[in-house]
Amino acid sequence: MQYIFAESLKELETRYKTRQKVEIFANLDSELEYVIFKNKHLFENEEIDFWISIDPYDDTLIKTENIKYLLKFGKKLQNKDVVNKIKNNDWFKNIESSYSINEIENFANDLVKGCEFAISNKKNIVSSGD
Repeated sequence: MQYIFAESLKELETRYKTRQKVEIFANLDSELEYVIFKNKHLFENEEIDFWISIDPYDDTLIKTENIKYLLKFGKKLQNKDVVNKIKNNDWFKNIESSYSINEIENFANDLVKGCEFAISNKKNIVSSGD
């Protein structure tokens, strides 16, 4: 799933069709989706429920007023206690050779920066699925 600044789904579709540059500010690969879903208990309902509601296989417009939920989710993923709990899970240790905790931190930082930019500039975000 990729997070992109766009005013509408139609705008994003037009950009893709006309091969205009599409700037992805955060990229959530399927491994990280799995890591987050496996650790959904570490998030408050409000933080995780919105993220789960985003269709990972389709494009979803996230309007400015809902970006705050995505921002809370990203900030929780930045929390060192949350990251340490993920890192210390036995199942994570089994996949750590192919997946780094730095990738989680990088995604969280990119997502938070993008959400803060969108909120302060009254922009919408499109979550572009697979």
